[in-house]
Amino acid sequence: SKTSTANAMITGTGNTRRMILGDTLLKSFTADEIEAVMAHELAHHNFRHMPQILLLNSLIGMLSFWLLSLIAPYVAEWLGYVNSSDPAFLPMLMILTLTIMMLMEPITNYHTRTLERQSDRYAVEVTGKPEAFIRAMARLADQNLAVLRVSPMEYIWFWDHPTIGQRIEFAESYQQDARAE
Repeated sequence: SKTSTANAMITGTGNTRRMILGDTLLKSFTADEIEAVMAHELAHHNFRHMPQILLLNSLIGMLSFWLLSLIAPYVAEWLGYVNSSDPAFLPMLMILTLTIMMLMEPITNYHTRTLERQSDRYAVEVTGKPEAFIRAMARLADQNLAVLRVSPMEYIWFWDHPTIGQRIEFAESYQQDARAE
């Protein structure tokens, strides 16, 4: 079906790896802008970002469950349960799990934003067209109703990509540095 937002992504693993470009992106972006978006997505593949994300998420999952195994017995005792294996403690166990996972979110967000910045740099360097990247980001912001700036706390806790404003600022800075050389 048709979409109203522009999007692109790398999906799959091994021989099933594919780049998906949304119909809106193909229809409403220029060839240079599509090239910039594709270069960004190819960077995720070239730098093996998916395995990095899977590894970090696995490590964080293990750390989270280890912390849960340390905390749950004390919480169960404090709340008057026989132990943390008591079936009646299950709702509290779920709350503790969600809380720990939420507290880990800034770590995964930071890592993902770092990978996104690496992909942005790759796209600008490989294409040699920072202006096309800037236009693509501006068009994405407009079509997807993206927020250009957010509060620092919101950014740390909820954003796994740099803001469109940050991405445009990076490309503008890159463009100025390239002109100065």
